Amino acid sequence: MLEACRPELDFAGLTIDLNFNLEKNMKLKLIAAAAMFAVAGQAAASIADGTTGNGELFLSVYDSVAQVSYTRDLGVTLSDFSSNLSSTSYSLNFASDALLQSAFASLSGLSWNVAALDSTGGTAVGGQHYLSTTNADQATVQNTKNSSLTVGMSGVNGYVQANNAFGTHVSSANGSSTAVFADGAAYFGNGFAANWLGKASFDSTALVGNSLGFFLMETSVNAIGANALKSIQATQAAGTWTLASNGDLSYSVPAPVAAVPVPAALWLLGSGLIGMVGVARRKSA
Repeated sequence: MLEACRPELDFAGLTIDLNFNLEKNMKLKLIAAAAMFAVAGQAAASIADGTTGNGELFLSVYDSVAQVSYTRDLGVTLSDFSSNLSSTSYSLNFASDALLQSAFASLSGLSWNVAALDSTGGTAVGGQHYLSTTNADQATVQNTKNSSLTVGMSGVNGYVQANNAFGTHVSSANGSSTAVFADGAAYFGNGFAANWLGKASFDSTALVGNSLGFFLMETSVNAIGANALKSIQATQAAGTWTLASNGDLSYSVPAPVAAVPVPAALWLLGSGLIGMVGVARRKSA
């Protein structure tokens, strides 16, 4: 079985403890130390989907062979996360729960992704946008068309809504669920798939143990008529998501690489060489 551990969320030096208590009906205790996340206001008995205008991030894990999938509400909204894409102090660590353990004997060889949705802006510029993991480059991501974003998001909204009727979403804040092929849109292969039901130009998944980049994607123009076939705009986050084989999910932004100071000896050597060149020039003159 997967080993549960203590998860934390750290934002700008302030910590929110996401301590998972499996013995108490797996209720996720949110202890907010940062008012900017307004965690109490986010608590709900379901994943906020794109129709709310500010969907929550959610994790999906699936076994395409056994046709079983798992979905987890991460309790952070799209607007909160996307406003801090480049923050080096932001990290989210999330442990496995009983439903994840019961769904899969092992996470080895399984696929996963993270996403969030906002489908309320219609066809306006930047009106529809979502967060999605992928290891594709920016040019590949932006090959997705405005119309494809709209249709793909509608399908994945159905996936989120279907999962909200399962598992602990119906009784707990930031719950989780499992589904099989017979559950229709609640199963990842039916309701999401690796490429947003075939509408994205990229694969949003990776195998467990690997990291994934993260993009904020938006309609680039008024997505009507010919504009619907134009490419979306995409902004890559500075950090990456990683799902470890023990069920730990984390988002991390690497710290900037510090400039390596030039040793004083090298400065002296450089000034000496410059002096020698000057002497040689005077002699030649």
